[in-house]
Amino acid sequence: MSFTRLRPLLIGLSVLLTLVFVVWTVWRNEQTIANGRDAFVELRPVDPLSLVQGYYMALNMQVDLPPREGLGIADPRAVFTLDDRGVATASRWLDLGEDGEQGRGGAQADLSPAEVILRVGEAGRRLSVMPDSFLFEDGQAETYEGARYGHFRVLADGRSVLIGLTDGDLQPLVPIKRRIEAAASTVR
Repeated sequence: MSFTRLRPLLIGLSVLLTLVFVVWTVWRNEQTIANGRDAFVELRPVDPLSLVQGYYMALNMQVDLPPREGLGIADPRAVFTLDDRGVATASRWLDLGEDGEQGRGGAQADLSPAEVILRVGEAGRRLSVMPDSFLFEDGQAETYEGARYGHFRVLADGRSVLIGLTDGDLQPLVPIKRRIEAAASTVR
């Protein structure tokens, strides 16, 4: 069979695999939002605009941990302690397992009920909770100038989704989509 005859089949298979990956990623994030617990990470001063990427905020979230060699780990994570309002403060790096990978299963047992795991990455010369940017619609920059916390939904294994930004009283700057609130209330 020649490549010319296989070409439509390969293109169709590529499109199908891409669609399956996109649907799986969306489903996984929806599950994190529906089943995760709230964690708020304090923001430091932010950069409100990039002309190259459109309207977004480069978030600089509080991660006051000592530097760590080997931060080049594919998915570095840290343990954050939640206060009674759900505000997260970095407390320690997640220990590396025997195989050199950061533990996920065993590390969960070592967490107290007031602790969560969040991904941390290097953003320039600083450490920040990931993702470290927040996209918003054109003309909404003033709405987000009062942002003081990143609002995450976090699962026990450290998977998290940034669902919005809040003010100093942890009130959303923009109402969270009803679909997310409905999904969370039906699961609990």
